[in-house]
Amino acid sequence: MLSRSLSLVRKDLLLYRADLAPILIMVVLPLGFLAFMVPVNRALLEVRGYPGATGAEQALPGMMVMFALFLLGIVGDQFYREFGWNTWDRVRLAGDMPEIMIGKTVPALAILLAQLTIVFATGTVLFGMDIVGPPLAVAVLLAAFAVCLVGVLVAEFAVCKTFSQFNALNVLVVTVFSGLGGAFAPIDLLPAWAQSAAPFTPTYWVIEGLRSVILDGQGVAYALRMAVPVLLFAAAFVVMAAVRLRAGDVKVPDNVL
Repeated sequence: MLSRSLSLVRKDLLLYRADLAPILIMVVLPLGFLAFMVPVNRALLEVRGYPGATGAEQALPGMMVMFALFLLGIVGDQFYREFGWNTWDRVRLAGDMPEIMIGKTVPALAILLAQLTIVFATGTVLFGMDIVGPPLAVAVLLAAFAVCLVGVLVAEFAVCKTFSQFNALNVLVVTVFSGLGGAFAPIDLLPAWAQSAAPFTPTYWVIEGLRSVILDGQGVAYALRMAVPVLLFAAAFVVMAAVRLRAGDVKVPDNVL
């Protein structure tokens, strides 16, 4: 089983490496958005009792999370290409559905985790952000969110027949998860209904967790507590995909049915 999954992992990693431009764009864009958002968030944090903050402490977690969700649209294309190239049947011969999904999701997890890590590290350096809490606490939250993103990816793939449907659904997911999760503004500044709904998104736990580690010095134990709901969301998405997805499903790489 492991050898068959690894062959799929190697194949997809080579395909990602052959077309890195879309992935690199999703690394650069959140950093570009930060240039506009940092000054506003610096003023907000000063009012809230963080006089030495740069503003990135508030803005970086939200932008990083939002563009990681956008990256799913690019990573998901690798799933639908198998049908455009008429290679899905060959992939099915490589193993059963769990083996196939391991082989397809491990490279996606690597790409997503790399994007989160690079954006966070680069944003920290570029905007002079100080992290009060331990870096390990940040790593715990980033790793949990990367796993959750893979869960979202496979769930979207399972329910969408065409890549156009997948992209449309992913835009909806980005909008809802980013807005309710506090990517654009602190949760307590959102409308009351949005504050009530926020904990029902995985992004809420990630963004709030990161901001508390960065600004308030929360530690690894706190990060682990915040990561638990994120991983539960990931498990729920995986179960949803497992119930819906079948190896014989036919997917369409574009809008042609």
